[in-house]
Amino acid sequence: MTKLLFIVLLIAQTSFEPPTEVIHAEGSVLRSDHDTSINNELPPPRRLPSAVPKPQSAFQVPTDSSNPNIANSAIATNAENNAFDANYQSELFSLSGDFAAGSPDFPFSASPAEQVETSRPLADYWTPWHRFHQLMHRPTFVTRWSDAMWKSVGRSDSVTCDYGIGHERVMFAPSVVDTATSTPNIGLRFQNDRGLRTPDRAGYYWGVAPEGPGFDSGVNALDTTLRMEIGNKRIMALTDFNLRSLDPEEAPNTTGIGDIMIGAKLLMLDGQKLQLASVFRTYLPTGVARRGLGTGHTSLEQGLVARCCLSDRSYVFGEVKYWTPIGGDPDYSGDVLSTGLAFSTIGLESDVFALLPTLEFRTLTFLFGGRSDIGGNRQRVDGQTVLECYPGARLVLGPEGDLGLWELNFAAGFTLADDSWFDQRVLFGLRWNY
Repeated sequence: MTKLLFIVLLIAQTSFEPPTEVIHAEGSVLRSDHDTSINNELPPPRRLPSAVPKPQSAFQVPTDSSNPNIANSAIATNAENNAFDANYQSELFSLSGDFAAGSPDFPFSASPAEQVETSRPLADYWTPWHRFHQLMHRPTFVTRWSDAMWKSVGRSDSVTCDYGIGHERVMFAPSVVDTATSTPNIGLRFQNDRGLRTPDRAGYYWGVAPEGPGFDSGVNALDTTLRMEIGNKRIMALTDFNLRSLDPEEAPNTTGIGDIMIGAKLLMLDGQKLQLASVFRTYLPTGVARRGLGTGHTSLEQGLVARCCLSDRSYVFGEVKYWTPIGGDPDYSGDVLSTGLAFSTIGLESDVFALLPTLEFRTLTFLFGGRSDIGGNRQRVDGQTVLECYPGARLVLGPEGDLGLWELNFAAGFTLADDSWFDQRVLFGLRWNY
């Protein structure tokens, strides 16, 4: 009976494991494996001190080496302890991940939960597609050249979210479509048209016969315009002075002052994403209509222009305008409805330079009126619509100093929906913002 009781007690002692506790270097208990408060939630990640206490070896080396038997036993025990230490170090390296042994941030935990907790910050920097991302973003000749170029001016990495001068000017980038707001500026604009075959349509480009040249099979023209916008964000005064050079097929070549424009722009809605403004222009017949330098009548244009912010790098613009001739030929002159849509974004930027690509569309709908044919007869143009496309870009040259901020813009236009309008149109502009 006594032997049976002894065996039961021995089995119970060997099968019972007390709760394992992780002990801090100073001796305070961090957490028990049998702590029921954990549930499936782990506490915030933390690092244990580098001075992690090493567990005692399974074999104790005798200190008395006077006995040869004890000395031989000590040698064998030391070998076993060395193997134990090597196994212990390998476990530490497997838990350390990317940490170097002996570093201040060297982690160690005694329980699986602590291992997961310690390795969590390391796993946050890896994804299954990390290697694919590295392959796709391998530096090329273009990226190396671009980084070297922009590093000298302070914009070599967009990840830093450090905005350049392009974020300040992308909302004013279009060349053809009006913007809801603008900064005070003075600029020169050069517009070269080639192959314009119906210049007298509704009296929109030049006057009809006999006040103007009338029909022409192909006009090449260069308009040089001095443009000024003065005011503030809420209201701007607009003025254009035009110098026109003509090379028609039928009429003689000529150069002179064209019609002058004066107008105003008023901001009506100023939101964080959307801006809406009204614009009004008056075209004065200062150009000689008989030579094709002007329309020969006063014209009024009113409309709405809008701007919408898609992101801090991209904007979309829209406009609707109505052009009305006053005092023109009642048989030829007619109203024109124009609409526009533009998109601008940031291609490249730095502290002192920005490249802003643009894409613009404009439609001209001749609501009523007429034009002359080759025999001088009148042809109706009611409802005819012209679609123009203008891909281009704007260059910003900074930084803004005492002389303001300089900008260069370029756009190439072509007609999509009307063969009797112009063949090609090239726009080039220089603008000084002050």
